[in-house]
Order: sequence, then C-alpha cells, then structure tokens
Amino acid sequence: MNRSRGYTFIELVVYIALFSVVSIVVILSIGKLIQAYGRIRVERRVALAAEIAMERMVREVRMARSIGTAAGSILSLTSCSDPSIAGCASPAHTITRSFTLNASNQIDFTDSDNGTFRLTPDDVQVTQLTFTQDSGTSGVLSKAVYVSIKIEAGSGDYRVARTFQSFAILRGSY
Repeated sequence: MNRSRGYTFIELVVYIALFSVVSIVVILSIGKLIQAYGRIRVERRVALAAEIAMERMVREVRMARSIGTAAGSILSLTSCSDPSIAGCASPAHTITRSFTLNASNQIDFTDSDNGTFRLTPDDVQVTQLTFTQDSGTSGVLSKAVYVSIKIEAGSGDYRVARTFQSFAILRGSY
C-alpha cells in the first residue's frame, strides 16, 4: 500500500487560482465601498450647506417687511428689529438684512445691527446664487422671491455639484 500524503501540483494550482479570484473580488468590492463612502460624504456636505443657507434665506424673506433688491446674487430686505412691535412704522425699529455672493464663492449675510458673517462653510463653493422677485399675475411685483443656489464640493471622482431652489413670500403680503 502506497499512500501519498499532501496535494498534487494540479490541486495546488486550482486552490491558488480560486483564492486569487476570491481575493480580487473582495478587494474590488472594498474599493467600491470606499469610493461610495467618499462620494456620500461630499453629497452630505453639499446638502447640509444648502439646507442651512436656504433655510436662513427663506426665513429672513418671510419675516421681512419689504424687499429692497432681489436681483442677481444680491437680496436686500427691510425687517423689524423687534418682531413684537406692531407695524414697525418707525425707521428706528427697522434693520436692513442682505445676502450676497462674495469673491471667495461663499454666501455672506449682513445685518445692519450685527455686521456680516458667512452663511456657508469653507469646504463648499457656491458657484451660483440667484434671487428673482416674483412678477405676480398682473405684472406688478409681488412680495415674493425665488432663490436658486448651486453648490459644489469635493475634488476628482468625489466632485459633487447640486442646484437647490426655493420660493418665499413675505408674511402678511398675501
């Protein structure tokens, strides 16, 4: 009786080939998961920046008393400094608030009482900001504003650009 122990050369080659195929599939799958994770992180940054900026702009338009300018990348509003004051008739109780796209592709919010601060984070770029005052049904300008923002972030395969739009009407104007 001659019993041979171990594997033959052909069995060894088959096992190595199977192990190689499985390893390649696993490595490629892990690579795709890492790419998807990176892209989702950038998508989240863009969506969060747009959500924060758009929410603030819409809230300020709704609370405003009047629209000064709503053209291109500039929106200027007049608001009451104290919302509890009925009518806000006195100029002493009014403040001017504005949104602009600055030279570093960020949205600035300016409040005549508190100064200017950046509304979007540094890790995103606002490549387009457009304000348009609604023309109304009879051609008379209404107290409503369309807002459109295009935000980009990331680089290379992880570059994401999305456009967000909203519409806001001044309270009490409808």
